[in-house]
Amino acid sequence: MLANSFCRRLPAVFAFFWLAAGLFLAGLSGPVVAAEQVRPNEATLHYHFRPIVTLRATFVGASPEYRVRRALARIDALPAAQMPQPIELTPFVVDDRRGISLHIGESVLFGIVEGDLDPEEKISLEAAARRSADELHMALLAVSEQRRPAVLIKGLGLSLAATAVALLLLWLIRRAAALIVRQFEKVIDAHPESSSFRWARHGWALVQRIAQLLMAFLWLSVAYLWLTFVLARFPLTEPLGDRLTDFLFGLLETLGVGFIEAIPSLTTALVILFLTKAFNDAIGNFFKAARTGR
Repeated sequence: MLANSFCRRLPAVFAFFWLAAGLFLAGLSGPVVAAEQVRPNEATLHYHFRPIVTLRATFVGASPEYRVRRALARIDALPAAQMPQPIELTPFVVDDRRGISLHIGESVLFGIVEGDLDPEEKISLEAAARRSADELHMALLAVSEQRRPAVLIKGLGLSLAATAVALLLLWLIRRAAALIVRQFEKVIDAHPESSSFRWARHGWALVQRIAQLLMAFLWLSVAYLWLTFVLARFPLTEPLGDRLTDFLFGLLETLGVGFIEAIPSLTTALVILFLTKAFNDAIGNFFKAARTGR
Protein backbone atom coordinates (compact mmCIF):
# COMPACT_ATOMS: atom_id res chain seq x y z
CA MET A 1 0.00 0.00 0.00
CA LEU A 2 0.91 3.63 -0.46
CA ALA A 3 1.15 4.39 3.25
CA ASN A 4 3.44 1.45 3.99
CA SER A 5 5.65 2.25 1.02
CA PHE A 6 5.96 5.86 2.01
CA CYS A 7 6.57 5.05 5.67
CA ARG A 8 9.64 3.10 4.63
CA ARG A 9 10.91 6.29 3.04
CA LEU A 10 10.25 8.41 6.13
CA PRO A 11 13.84 8.26 7.48
CA ALA A 12 15.21 9.38 4.12
CA VAL A 13 12.72 12.25 3.90
CA PHE A 14 13.57 13.54 7.36
CA ALA A 15 17.29 12.97 6.83
CA PHE A 16 17.10 15.15 3.72
CA PHE A 17 15.15 17.81 5.62
CA TRP A 18 17.58 17.93 8.53
CA LEU A 19 20.54 18.01 6.15
CA ALA A 20 19.00 20.97 4.31
CA ALA A 21 18.16 22.70 7.58
CA GLY A 22 21.68 22.12 8.89
CA LEU A 23 23.25 23.54 5.77
CA PHE A 24 20.91 26.53 5.95
CA LEU A 25 21.76 27.26 9.58
CA ALA A 26 25.46 26.67 9.01
CA GLY A 27 25.45 29.08 6.12
CA LEU A 28 23.77 31.73 8.22
CA SER A 29 25.88 31.20 11.31
CA GLY A 30 29.19 31.80 9.58
CA PRO A 31 29.08 35.61 9.74
CA VAL A 32 28.66 35.49 13.53
CA VAL A 33 32.36 34.87 13.98
CA ALA A 34 33.77 36.35 10.80
CA ALA A 35 33.29 39.19 8.37
CA GLU A 36 31.07 38.63 5.38
CA GLN A 37 32.66 39.75 2.15
CA VAL A 38 29.99 41.70 0.27
CA ARG A 39 31.95 43.48 -2.46
CA PRO A 40 35.64 44.13 -2.95
CA ASN A 41 36.89 46.22 -0.01
CA GLU A 42 33.62 45.74 1.89
CA ALA A 43 32.85 43.68 4.97
CA THR A 44 29.58 43.33 6.87
CA LEU A 45 29.46 42.93 10.61
CA HIS A 46 26.93 40.32 11.73
CA TYR A 47 26.18 39.49 15.32
CA HIS A 48 24.03 36.45 16.07
CA PHE A 49 22.43 36.36 12.63
CA ARG A 50 21.72 40.11 12.62
CA PRO A 51 23.44 42.43 10.11
CA ILE A 52 24.79 45.43 11.99
CA VAL A 53 26.81 47.55 9.58
CA THR A 54 28.79 47.32 6.35
CA LEU A 55 32.26 48.85 6.51
CA ARG A 56 33.88 50.03 3.29
CA ALA A 57 36.78 52.29 4.22
CA THR A 58 40.31 51.52 5.30
CA PHE A 59 40.70 53.56 8.47
CA VAL A 60 44.02 54.24 10.22
CA GLY A 61 45.60 51.42 8.24
CA ALA A 62 42.89 48.90 9.16
CA SER A 63 41.01 47.21 6.32
CA PRO A 64 37.22 46.71 6.53
CA GLU A 65 37.71 42.99 7.26
CA TYR A 66 40.10 43.73 10.11
CA ARG A 67 37.78 46.39 11.51
CA VAL A 68 34.91 43.90 11.54
CA ARG A 69 36.99 41.25 13.31
CA ARG A 70 38.15 43.81 15.86
CA ALA A 71 34.57 44.97 16.44
CA LEU A 72 33.41 41.38 16.97
CA ALA A 73 36.17 40.80 19.50
CA ARG A 74 35.19 43.92 21.41
CA ILE A 75 31.49 43.05 21.37
CA ASP A 76 32.17 39.50 22.57
CA ALA A 77 34.29 40.90 25.39
CA LEU A 78 31.42 42.99 26.78
CA PRO A 79 30.37 42.03 30.31
CA ALA A 80 26.83 40.70 30.61
CA ALA A 81 25.82 43.69 32.72
CA GLN A 82 26.73 46.12 29.93
CA MET A 83 24.80 44.44 27.13
CA PRO A 84 21.35 45.89 27.94
CA GLN A 85 22.76 49.39 28.34
CA PRO A 86 22.14 51.98 25.60
CA ILE A 87 24.79 52.51 22.94
CA GLU A 88 26.22 56.01 22.85
CA LEU A 89 27.44 57.87 19.76
CA THR A 90 30.46 60.16 19.89
CA PRO A 91 31.64 62.14 16.84
CA PHE A 92 35.36 62.36 16.09
CA VAL A 93 37.72 63.64 13.41
CA VAL A 94 40.93 61.83 12.42
CA ASP A 95 43.11 63.09 9.58
CA ASP A 96 40.31 65.39 8.44
CA ARG A 97 37.94 62.41 8.19
CA ARG A 98 34.70 62.59 10.13
CA GLY A 99 33.46 59.59 12.01
CA ILE A 100 31.22 58.45 14.84
CA SER A 101 32.29 56.06 17.57
CA LEU A 102 29.79 53.58 19.04
CA HIS A 103 30.45 52.69 22.65
CA ILE A 104 28.81 51.51 25.85
CA GLY A 105 30.25 53.47 28.71
CA GLU A 106 34.02 53.29 28.37
CA SER A 107 33.90 50.24 26.08
CA VAL A 108 34.43 51.34 22.48
CA LEU A 109 32.81 48.90 20.05
CA PHE A 110 33.59 50.25 16.59
CA GLY A 111 33.56 53.42 14.57
CA ILE A 112 31.87 54.47 11.35
CA VAL A 113 33.53 56.97 9.04
CA GLU A 114 32.23 58.81 6.00
CA GLY A 115 34.00 56.36 3.69
CA ASP A 116 31.78 53.56 5.04
CA LEU A 117 28.62 55.13 3.66
CA ASP A 118 26.96 53.62 0.61
CA PRO A 119 26.91 56.33 -2.07
CA GLU A 120 23.75 54.83 -3.55
CA GLU A 121 21.85 54.93 -0.25
CA LYS A 122 21.98 58.71 0.25
CA ILE A 123 22.09 58.55 4.04
CA SER A 124 23.93 60.80 6.46
CA LEU A 125 26.74 59.63 8.72
CA GLU A 126 24.63 60.33 11.80
CA ALA A 127 21.67 58.33 10.46
CA ALA A 128 23.91 55.39 9.52
CA ALA A 129 25.51 55.37 12.96
CA ARG A 130 22.13 55.53 14.71
CA ARG A 131 20.78 52.67 12.59
CA SER A 132 23.83 50.53 13.37
CA ALA A 133 23.50 51.35 17.07
CA ASP A 134 19.84 50.30 17.05
CA GLU A 135 20.62 47.02 15.28
CA LEU A 136 23.46 46.21 17.65
CA HIS A 137 21.37 47.15 20.67
CA MET A 138 18.66 44.70 19.58
CA ALA A 139 21.26 41.97 19.11
CA LEU A 140 22.78 42.59 22.54
CA LEU A 141 19.33 42.58 24.14
CA ALA A 142 18.67 39.21 22.47
CA VAL A 143 21.88 37.82 23.96
CA SER A 144 20.92 39.16 27.37
CA GLU A 145 17.39 37.74 27.11
CA GLN A 146 18.68 34.36 25.97
CA ARG A 147 20.64 34.02 29.21
CA ARG A 148 17.53 34.35 31.35
CA PRO A 149 16.37 30.92 32.61
CA ALA A 150 12.69 31.90 32.31
CA VAL A 151 13.07 32.73 28.62
CA LEU A 152 14.96 29.52 27.94
CA ILE A 153 12.44 27.36 29.81
CA LYS A 154 9.52 29.03 28.06
CA GLY A 155 11.14 28.53 24.66
CA LEU A 156 11.87 24.87 25.38
CA GLY A 157 8.32 24.30 26.61
CA LEU A 158 6.75 25.87 23.54
CA SER A 159 9.16 23.98 21.31
CA LEU A 160 8.20 20.66 22.90
CA ALA A 161 4.51 21.50 22.48
CA ALA A 162 5.10 22.43 18.84
CA THR A 163 7.00 19.18 18.32
CA ALA A 164 4.09 17.16 19.71
CA VAL A 165 1.64 19.00 17.44
CA ALA A 166 3.91 18.50 14.42
CA LEU A 167 4.22 14.76 15.07
CA LEU A 168 0.45 14.50 15.45
CA LEU A 169 -0.07 16.32 12.16
CA LEU A 170 2.42 14.05 10.41
CA TRP A 171 0.57 11.00 11.70
CA LEU A 172 -2.81 12.42 10.66
CA ILE A 173 -1.51 13.24 7.18
CA ARG A 174 -0.19 9.69 6.82
CA ARG A 175 -3.48 8.17 7.97
CA ALA A 176 -5.57 10.46 5.78
CA ALA A 177 -3.46 9.73 2.69
CA ALA A 178 -3.67 5.97 3.25
CA LEU A 179 -7.44 6.16 3.81
CA ILE A 180 -8.07 8.23 0.69
CA VAL A 181 -5.98 5.92 -1.47
CA ARG A 182 -7.74 2.82 -0.11
CA GLN A 183 -11.17 4.32 -0.73
CA PHE A 184 -10.21 5.35 -4.24
CA GLU A 185 -8.90 1.87 -4.93
CA LYS A 186 -12.15 0.32 -3.68
CA VAL A 187 -14.22 2.59 -5.90
CA ILE A 188 -12.17 1.62 -8.96
CA ASP A 189 -12.37 -2.10 -8.14
CA ALA A 190 -16.14 -1.81 -7.68
CA HIS A 191 -16.58 -0.61 -11.27
CA PRO A 192 -14.38 -2.89 -13.37
CA GLU A 193 -16.34 -2.33 -16.59
CA SER A 194 -17.13 1.36 -16.20
CA SER A 195 -15.62 3.60 -18.84
CA SER A 196 -15.64 6.46 -16.34
CA PHE A 197 -12.89 4.76 -14.32
CA ARG A 198 -10.96 3.41 -17.28
CA TRP A 199 -8.37 6.15 -17.18
CA ALA A 200 -8.03 5.84 -13.41
CA ARG A 201 -7.26 2.12 -13.69
CA HIS A 202 -4.62 2.66 -16.35
CA GLY A 203 -3.13 5.58 -14.46
CA TRP A 204 -3.16 3.96 -11.01
CA ALA A 205 0.63 4.06 -10.71
CA LEU A 206 0.55 7.76 -11.56
CA VAL A 207 -2.14 8.33 -8.94
CA GLN A 208 0.03 6.63 -6.32
CA ARG A 209 3.04 8.77 -7.22
CA ILE A 210 0.95 11.94 -7.05
CA ALA A 211 -0.37 10.91 -3.64
CA GLN A 212 3.18 10.26 -2.44
CA LEU A 213 4.34 13.65 -3.67
CA LEU A 214 1.37 15.37 -2.04
CA MET A 215 2.00 13.65 1.28
CA ALA A 216 5.72 14.47 1.11
CA PHE A 217 4.86 18.11 0.40
CA LEU A 218 2.52 18.23 3.40
CA TRP A 219 5.09 16.58 5.65
CA LEU A 220 7.81 18.99 4.60
CA SER A 221 5.40 21.90 5.04
CA VAL A 222 4.68 20.82 8.60
CA ALA A 223 8.40 20.40 9.29
CA TYR A 224 9.13 23.84 7.80
CA LEU A 225 6.47 25.51 9.94
CA TRP A 226 7.71 23.63 13.00
CA LEU A 227 11.28 24.80 12.42
CA THR A 228 10.13 28.38 11.84
CA PHE A 229 8.11 28.37 15.05
CA VAL A 230 10.88 26.84 17.16
CA LEU A 231 13.54 29.25 15.89
CA ALA A 232 11.29 32.22 16.65
CA ARG A 233 10.85 31.12 20.27
CA PHE A 234 14.45 31.94 21.20
CA PRO A 235 15.83 35.50 21.04
CA LEU A 236 19.13 34.49 19.44
CA THR A 237 17.56 32.53 16.57
CA GLU A 238 14.52 34.76 16.12
CA PRO A 239 16.03 36.42 13.00
CA LEU A 240 16.30 32.99 11.38
CA GLY A 241 12.62 32.36 12.07
CA ASP A 242 11.78 35.74 10.57
CA ARG A 243 13.79 34.93 7.45
CA LEU A 244 12.04 31.59 7.04
CA THR A 245 8.68 33.31 7.49
CA ASP A 246 9.53 35.98 4.92
CA PHE A 247 10.71 33.31 2.51
CA LEU A 248 7.49 31.33 2.98
CA PHE A 249 5.23 34.33 2.38
CA GLY A 250 7.32 35.35 -0.61
CA LEU A 251 7.03 31.85 -2.04
CA LEU A 252 3.27 31.77 -1.46
CA GLU A 253 2.92 35.14 -3.15
CA THR A 254 4.94 33.94 -6.13
CA LEU A 255 2.91 30.74 -6.40
CA GLY A 256 -0.36 32.63 -6.04
CA VAL A 257 0.51 35.13 -8.75
CA GLY A 258 1.78 32.33 -10.98
CA PHE A 259 -1.43 30.34 -10.46
CA ILE A 260 -3.62 33.32 -11.30
CA GLU A 261 -1.60 34.03 -14.43
CA ALA A 262 -1.81 30.36 -15.42
CA ILE A 263 -5.61 30.12 -15.10
CA PRO A 264 -6.24 30.73 -18.86
CA SER A 265 -3.73 28.02 -19.80
CA LEU A 266 -5.16 25.61 -17.21
CA THR A 267 -8.67 26.27 -18.48
CA THR A 268 -7.56 25.53 -22.03
CA ALA A 269 -5.86 22.31 -20.90
CA LEU A 270 -9.00 21.19 -19.03
CA VAL A 271 -11.17 21.86 -22.07
CA ILE A 272 -8.80 19.86 -24.27
CA LEU A 273 -8.76 17.03 -21.73
CA PHE A 274 -12.57 17.01 -21.55
CA LEU A 275 -12.92 16.99 -25.33
CA THR A 276 -10.32 14.23 -25.65
CA LYS A 277 -12.15 12.07 -23.12
CA ALA A 278 -15.49 12.72 -24.82
CA PHE A 279 -14.00 11.81 -28.20
CA ASN A 280 -12.42 8.67 -26.73
CA ASP A 281 -15.76 7.60 -25.21
CA ALA A 282 -17.56 8.27 -28.49
CA ILE A 283 -15.08 6.16 -30.46
CA GLY A 284 -15.32 3.39 -27.85
CA ASN A 285 -19.12 3.39 -27.99
CA PHE A 286 -19.02 3.35 -31.80
CA PHE A 287 -16.82 0.25 -31.97
CA LYS A 288 -18.80 -1.40 -29.18
CA ALA A 289 -22.00 -0.84 -31.12
CA ALA A 290 -20.35 -2.15 -34.29
CA ARG A 291 -19.35 -5.36 -32.52
CA THR A 292 -22.87 -5.94 -31.24
CA GLY A 293 -24.39 -5.19 -34.65
CA ARG A 294 -26.35 -2.14 -33.57
